[in-house]
Amino acid sequence: MVQSIDSNYKSQNIDALDTELFRAIAIMPQEIKVAILDYAEYLINKHTQSNSLAIIQTQTPTKKRQAGLLKGKIWMADDFDAPLEDMKDYLIEC
Repeated sequence: MVQSIDSNYKSQNIDALDTELFRAIAIMPQEIKVAILDYAEYLINKHTQSNSLAIIQTQTPTKKRQAGLLKGKIWMADDFDAPLEDMKDYLIEC
C-alpha cells in the first residue's frame, strides 16, 4: 500500500521518494497517469523557464534612467483639449 508523504519528505532518501512515487503511479488508472504526465511536463517547463528568466534577469546589466533626456523634443498643441471640428455634429451643447 502507498504510504502518505509527510512534510518531512525532503529529508528522506531521494531514492525512497522515487520508489514511493513509482509505486503510487503504478496502481493508478491510465487517465490519471496521462494527467500526471501532463502536469509533470508543465512543472518541468515552468521550473526551467523561471530558472532561465532568473539567470537572464540577474545577468542583464541595468542602465540607470536619466531624467530630462527628451526635454524639448515632445510638445503638445495649445488646443489639445479643444473639440475636434469633425465631431461637432456629435457633441451636445451645454
